[in-house]
Amino acid sequence: MILASRETTLNLDRLNMFWKTARIKVWFLIAFFVLGVVLGIFLVAFALEPKSVIKSLVFSNITDHQITISWVTEKETKGVVVVSQGKLPVWPIFVKNYSKDDGEKSLKKVGRYITHHVTITNLNPDNKYKFKIFQGLKTAFNGEFRTFKTLDSLDGPNPIYGRVLSKDKRPVIGAIIYLQAKTASQSSSLISSQTNLTGRWSLDLANLRTSNLDEGFDLKSNTLEIVIVETGKGKVKAETKQGQDKPWPDIII
Repeated sequence: MILASRETTLNLDRLNMFWKTARIKVWFLIAFFVLGVVLGIFLVAFALEPKSVIKSLVFSNITDHQITISWVTEKETKGVVVVSQGKLPVWPIFVKNYSKDDGEKSLKKVGRYITHHVTITNLNPDNKYKFKIFQGLKTAFNGEFRTFKTLDSLDGPNPIYGRVLSKDKRPVIGAIIYLQAKTASQSSSLISSQTNLTGRWSLDLANLRTSNLDEGFDLKSNTLEIVIVETGKGKVKAETKQGQDKPWPDIII
């Protein structure tokens, strides 16, 4: 009787161990299935992202620690840029350090637009970088750029501002503003901004450099400020002189 009781206890222990192992396997399979479903949905969402040819890609706002990459697309797409000094990812999945459109820096989600203005910061002076623009899982553009060396001195802030309106006086939202200064003997580097919800934009002329980016650009009384407005559906050119840029005359398109 004692032997039978021991055998019964042993069998119960084995049965309990079997059910514990089975439960662990079931929960593991359930977790694996849920993870697979979530990952599948995630991949499908990336794969179905709208794609469009990148046009009019421009580098601007180049300093020793940042650069702005801007472009337009025929269709509304997301603007995601990944930058590295080493190897770039094949896919943007799970990439933490990416840059998105400037108007969305404080937002968690990335919207879709035809004009894209992405500023990459925290770069090293006088260094070469590689970058990719992603549309979903697709690499839409591969490129390289270089930051310039740190200047010995910087000019004090010199902000200017303006507004872009349609012919019926409505604000033009999301237009890219490119500005270059010119004198009789030289042209500056390119700086850029983007219009906000009221069609307004601002720039700091202290960020202008000579065309080779080696030194600050010397603004004179006869300096001409030339602006190109990129709406994604066309470009408009406007000009004004020093002293007539606070504010700039309204640009009507």
